[in-house]
Amino acid sequence: RPAVISQDGRTVVPAENPSPTSDSTTGTGKARRSGRRRFIFAILGLILLGLLLVGGLKGSQVYNQAMLVYQDATAIQELASGSASTLERVRSAGPALLTLRQDFDALKDETEPFLRLGPWLDWVPVYGGDLASIQDLVTLADSLLASAEVSYQALTPVLDAYEGESDFDPAGLVELLNQAQPQLLEARASLDLAVAARARLDPQQLSPRVRDLIL
Repeated sequence: RPAVISQDGRTVVPAENPSPTSDSTTGTGKARRSGRRRFIFAILGLILLGLLLVGGLKGSQVYNQAMLVYQDATAIQELASGSASTLERVRSAGPALLTLRQDFDALKDETEPFLRLGPWLDWVPVYGGDLASIQDLVTLADSLLASAEVSYQALTPVLDAYEGESDFDPAGLVELLNQAQPQLLEARASLDLAVAARARLDPQQLSPRVRDLIL
């Protein structure tokens, strides 16, 4: 520091005393940093709470839709194993098949963004095997539904032509089947995809409800 000359001629060097406001400034800075941390933690807590709420609502929607699909599939199984004639069972299964297809498509739309997470969730109790196999399960269900739906559409003219008819016309049947051949080939391709997906599944790793439905 520059020397300061006093009135009596002596040279005095001023001492480097700390600023009287340094402690208060330091305390104010600490308080501000602490306030910012509390604010950041509060924002993070609100974000986490929001994610949990959204996740809970999403999970509830997916579960309700999955149960609806399960009920549709069970209803079709009951129709297929009923005591009515084959034609009557096929007829009654048509509208039920359409309902199942619509509900399954809605479920697929709800879950499609999360399907890639399935293999990472095999640790989840009870349903871990279902989640780990979710992509093959969706492919199996989607392909089976596509095959059944196209087959039903292709064979509906045959059902219309021979329902209640006592006379059987082989030539007419062959003509109708020839007309349905492109759709039947499409149905066969979807069925092949379903068979491949089923071969990749291990039923013992699935939950009892899903395993019984598949078997």
